Amino acid sequence: MKTHFESKQLNGYVHESDWYRFDADRLCAKLNTDKEKGLREDVIEQKKTTNPKNNIFDADPSSRGNVPKTVWPVLAGLLSALLLISGFVLKDGTSWFSLILTVLGYAAVYAILALSMRAASMLEEYSVPNVTVVRNGVPEWISQRDVLQGDLILLSEGDIVPCDGRIISENGLFVLEKNISGGSGKKDAAFADKTVGLESSNQLNMVFARSIVSAGSCRIIACDVGAYALCVRRGIKSKKGKSTDLELFDKMAKFSRVYSICCSALVFIITLFSFLLHDNSAVYSAFLISLSIAVSSFCELAGALSYAAVILGVFPGDGKKNKSGVVIKNLSSLERMRRMTSVFLPKNSGICQNRIETELMFTNERELAPVPENTEKLRRLVYIAVSTFGGRERHAKKQTAQTDEQDAFTAAASRLGISLTEIESSMIPLMLSHAHGNRMFETSLVYYKEQYMVCVRGNAVQIISRCTSKLSNGSPVYLSEEGRRDLIARAERYESEAYRVAAIASKISKYNNLNQSDYFEDELCFEGFFIMREPYSSSVEGAVAALSNMGVQTVMFCDDTTTQSVNLARNLGICRDATQKLTALELFKSNLNIVELKMPSYRLFCGFSSAQKKYITDAVIDAGEKIGVVGRHLYDISLMNGEQTVAFAVSSTLGSKKPEIDENGFYIPETSEALKRASDVIITPADKKGRGGVNAVMKAVMMSRKVYNNVYNAMVYLTACNAVRFVLSTVSVFTGLFRLTPAQMLFSGMVIDLLAVLSIFLSDNREMSETEDLMKRAEKKKQKKRPLLSALTYFGFALVSVAVTAAAALLLGLDGVQTGVTVFAALVFTQLAACRQISRGRYGFRAGLTGLFVILVLAAVEYFALSAVFDAFFTSYMTGGASFFGIFLCLIAPVIFTAAVRIGYILRRKK
Repeated sequence: MKTHFESKQLNGYVHESDWYRFDADRLCAKLNTDKEKGLREDVIEQKKTTNPKNNIFDADPSSRGNVPKTVWPVLAGLLSALLLISGFVLKDGTSWFSLILTVLGYAAVYAILALSMRAASMLEEYSVPNVTVVRNGVPEWISQRDVLQGDLILLSEGDIVPCDGRIISENGLFVLEKNISGGSGKKDAAFADKTVGLESSNQLNMVFARSIVSAGSCRIIACDVGAYALCVRRGIKSKKGKSTDLELFDKMAKFSRVYSICCSALVFIITLFSFLLHDNSAVYSAFLISLSIAVSSFCELAGALSYAAVILGVFPGDGKKNKSGVVIKNLSSLERMRRMTSVFLPKNSGICQNRIETELMFTNERELAPVPENTEKLRRLVYIAVSTFGGRERHAKKQTAQTDEQDAFTAAASRLGISLTEIESSMIPLMLSHAHGNRMFETSLVYYKEQYMVCVRGNAVQIISRCTSKLSNGSPVYLSEEGRRDLIARAERYESEAYRVAAIASKISKYNNLNQSDYFEDELCFEGFFIMREPYSSSVEGAVAALSNMGVQTVMFCDDTTTQSVNLARNLGICRDATQKLTALELFKSNLNIVELKMPSYRLFCGFSSAQKKYITDAVIDAGEKIGVVGRHLYDISLMNGEQTVAFAVSSTLGSKKPEIDENGFYIPETSEALKRASDVIITPADKKGRGGVNAVMKAVMMSRKVYNNVYNAMVYLTACNAVRFVLSTVSVFTGLFRLTPAQMLFSGMVIDLLAVLSIFLSDNREMSETEDLMKRAEKKKQKKRPLLSALTYFGFALVSVAVTAAAALLLGLDGVQTGVTVFAALVFTQLAACRQISRGRYGFRAGLTGLFVILVLAAVEYFALSAVFDAFFTSYMTGGASFFGIFLCLIAPVIFTAAVRIGYILRRKK
């Protein structure tokens, strides 16, 4: 059935439904572009003003459940009105200061909230796919939203098609078009059909927006973008996910509402009892101070502050300056990541870098490094090794172990100053097909030093078993059985150290009949070893251990079944013994029921296909594990499904990226945009500096736990401090022993609490997060700490500390105003002490002394600053030497508080 789509046009926007009917030259003329250099700069500027944004993917909706329902809470509005009246009618000077504190306090919180929400929207940008376009002949890496009609776009495997485009050239292109035709179709740039309205699935020279390149690469000209794209016109919805839909926000919003109600009730109760016990003026004073405490508690903004805590904990800043190698683009994954118990990592990019390096060579019975001073000693071995795969005649690179090994040979030759051209000039490559089905090794014929030699490379044990001689001092000598055993033992030692070992052998050829190539693999002369390693950072072992300490077991996927991979997993602490390893062959031969029961105990999976990996991850999830999966390729998306899975995408494009173009003008892929969009977290590949891979996964888990620990600590702090302030104000109202003013309570809450909470949000909590073993915690649910219980503990410590200070002031004969000032200062200093202790998350003796010193300094600075600026806080109490006496009197509370926390910690440790 033929369909023709009509749509309303915008001014200056060229739209056709049947772009496939245009040849390349006519299309470029129509869209004012060059099929080699893309759009010119002047055309780009013109189209930016006339073309709509290419929004084929809607922005992920944000959860606003944590945001206050009103811009100005009712209690804060009531307090502001009363303070304004007091300032004008009662001529109360401190009312103006209190009003300023209230306004500035809420303004600061809303500013923090606005910045946090802006940062969250920047995180969502990582969900928008990027694309390589050629403009003015220069490749650029841009957001798909910035694609313009007429852009020359380069696409490769894993890319998401950003618009409807006409294919100009392609190389083995297959496109997954579930949104158009429901399958994966072969594309053909040369396809030509002049029929009007041909069904889109039959337009073989077209690709359509939101499709995924499953194989090959191509160059396209952007035809329909944004609202004109076929999927948008057909009303096909893209999958949406709430990137900020975090359960923590809902919990905090509920907590805030309940806390607000409790504050209102306490204000009413305190005022009512004051009415029963005092005269009218005292009632107004009691109401004002209790209302000040309720407002300063930020009860309606606790949820907003938790939002800020999350963003401060995970926001990476500028992608170019992201040193952690982690972007948590989906905040809703934080809860899953915090409770993750296993992480499945690919060996390449997750643990090792995606290449192989030659570290040593063994020849002429000597072990040598591939450095220039050893060039002549290693030249023969390099010639033979490189010749075994025919130099530049090797097959196209596909990231397999074999071709990575070949690259390691050529890289070693380059380090030694031996050019590939020099080797190829004397090379006579043999066909790499298996003659008579008997050939086992990579074999070639080379003319070296005026004689023909057969070059053979392969498994060390198999090569050595076919050798009858070995090279010694440049000449072949007889290889005895003892010598053969020594060579095999040497190869096994290298492999046990996680090296990849390739054995090289040769023989003098006296035959010109190359069809007898099976003969070439017998009676060989052992030339030496290429000893290679898949590089990984020295910090990988520490990252694996850190994950283990946190209760997250590391599981390694490797495509090969080599001994080196097994030894690598063992050396890094991933796989302790053979019982924790499973190969594809063992899975095929085993009873599946037994394997599924043991699945969570396996740590190394070797040689599995993507379908088998999917079976493994599903079995682990069914066993109750909460897993994270690190993916690098397009097919890894299938592993990332499931409510209990955290998806980590390996990408080298966290920041700006300069695209690499091959000699045919096609884009060389470094990452998968489809994988990035489907993921929760983006990490960089593993490198030598300790960034990316397993290190990035460890840091991501630490980030998630740090966020929750910081929110937990902030709520403990706020609950304890607000409770202390309510008790003090109640005692003040009922007994009249000391009089606390609204200005003091607002300062204690809106200034000190806000700064303290921000410092808690920014604290690292590394030790607290590293030692939080989720496996052990799951076994001790009944002993798990609760925020309310912890808050009650700190509340008790703080209240006793401040009460002792108040008692000391009364015993010294200070009047009500002076005692109130002393209690206020003691309260502030105790808040500083509580912030210091709670944010650290640990209470060692040395840490306690450091904390006490910091408290003393902060207390002295704050005390002098307040006394110098606000006389109403201290009145005549600050005359003469009384200021120094007051400092020491006010420090009674924080010293008692710190000592009480320390004693409590010691008692818990003894239990």
